[in-house]
Amino acid sequence: MKNYTKIISKLGAKYLAANKIHLNLKKPVITFTFDDIPFSAVSTGVAILDNFGIKGTLYIAADLLGKKDDSFQYATRSQIQALAENGHEIASHTYSHIRINTISVKELIREIQANNNFLMELTGKNKINHFSYPFGEVSFSAKLYLTKQFLTARSSRPGINTGIVDLSFLKAIPLYQPQVNKDIIQQHIAEAIDRRGWLIFYTHDVKTHPTKWGISSQLFEFSVQTAHRSNALILNMEQAYGSIRQTDTEPAQNRLIS
Repeated sequence: MKNYTKIISKLGAKYLAANKIHLNLKKPVITFTFDDIPFSAVSTGVAILDNFGIKGTLYIAADLLGKKDDSFQYATRSQIQALAENGHEIASHTYSHIRINTISVKELIREIQANNNFLMELTGKNKINHFSYPFGEVSFSAKLYLTKQFLTARSSRPGINTGIVDLSFLKAIPLYQPQVNKDIIQQHIAEAIDRRGWLIFYTHDVKTHPTKWGISSQLFEFSVQTAHRSNALILNMEQAYGSIRQTDTEPAQNRLIS
């Protein structure tokens, strides 16, 4: 019975919209995001964005900063602070990078408050507006809580956001090798432009020999360059949200939570 409840909750989180909106974009939008923030995402990934004058979104789990594990050496507090001062968006990813479908809402509240307090102190902002689900996992109760705390929540459900979308479960495309190559990246960008949608890319490390959760610096630069050459707007999550809300035509009463 307990496993059955978990399955129902997982399906609810995935398919029941908590913050429904109709995308009516005048131009397609492409967003580059990073999770966890390994050192190479800062030293190489963000540096590539800077070369093209693009601002990205970095989803931070505060407890990881400055640490090292079997996969990554993580960026430091001072490095993230410098990115924020340079105009890149700092967003939330829980405090301890925990699977939020394994904890109670009470525990989730503590995670979010601790992380947001840290990030607000780090950036000098009085609100953290955007979130991504660690490991892409969420329960329906957690999703409902997070909908009240953040303007958007990015999932790892693959796809391009078009038509009626759930801002609390936005689709995204991983820039992970060997899952992607130049042809696949070009196809995603072309589809976003053709459908006039919102394409959100995400990755972790960016280096010559990336982990299975990352992308090579050469292929990441190709992704950014291809997006930059397209007729899409290249915006971070905060910028994209502002642009989208200007063209929202979905009546508020049609949203599960307003």
